[in-house]
Amino acid sequence: MNRRTVDPAHPDERAIKEVAEAISKGELAVYPTDTLYGLGGLATSFNVVSRVFQVKGRGANKPLTVACDSIGMVAEYAELSNDDAEFMKKHAIEPYTFILRRRNNSLKDVALGGQTVGFRIPAHPVAIALVKAVKSPITATSANKSGAPPTADPTQVDERVIRDVEWFLDAGRCPVGRPSTLVDMTEGRRILR
Repeated sequence: MNRRTVDPAHPDERAIKEVAEAISKGELAVYPTDTLYGLGGLATSFNVVSRVFQVKGRGANKPLTVACDSIGMVAEYAELSNDDAEFMKKHAIEPYTFILRRRNNSLKDVALGGQTVGFRIPAHPVAIALVKAVKSPITATSANKSGAPPTADPTQVDERVIRDVEWFLDAGRCPVGRPSTLVDMTEGRRILR
């Protein structure tokens, strides 16, 4: 496992590029978000998504969340009305996961064949820089084994997860320190968690 320590306010472009290139080739990385440390891989790859499920020990009944760098990227993969986009823009800096209907066959593997996907636009410079550099959504599930508590502290990320990934972007403690709020936007707006 390759570890890179980065300044959360001013991420090192070389480190971000290095990890983004690895993710684009199918490798996995632990990375910081505004809420918790995430397990990132190319969300558009069946093999990568399968590996994320394997690393987490997650059952095939819980879809994954994805991180995007902008509302524009979300719109490429989800059915997004103007009202939805405005709501997302208004709440962009809040730790929200927006559940939306996916477009056609996009992200079918993270959705486990279902019609909805959870989208995050993490308010964290490292996460945004990473997704921008990958130029595609990456998985945004927490970097823990299924059933174990997630963490905002890089020193507390489960060693079993670290062993199974190629990269770790350490930017110190995640500022929010708790899971995101889930907002179902498929029929109106409903807070699930």
